[in-house]
Amino acid sequence: KEEKISFSNYVKNARLAQAKKLLLQTTMRVCEISDAVGFASGKYFGYVFKRETGMTPLEYQKANFIPDVATPNALSAGQ
Repeated sequence: KEEKISFSNYVKNARLAQAKKLLLQTTMRVCEISDAVGFASGKYFGYVFKRETGMTPLEYQKANFIPDVATPNALSAGQ
């Protein structure tokens, strides 16, 4: 059975998925990623990210970052 999801949760999940991609594939700062994916503030982005993943955006990036794949900005990462 298909699980129903609210529009706001769908948007949040899409933003988080894009943020994860940018954290791993770019050298953008966390505050730049927060803005790029549409969070109202960096603080709120950090709160939501930690609530959903169990780690801060920076912890996630440090644990999973692959330098050879990283590009300088979102445009290069295919945003």
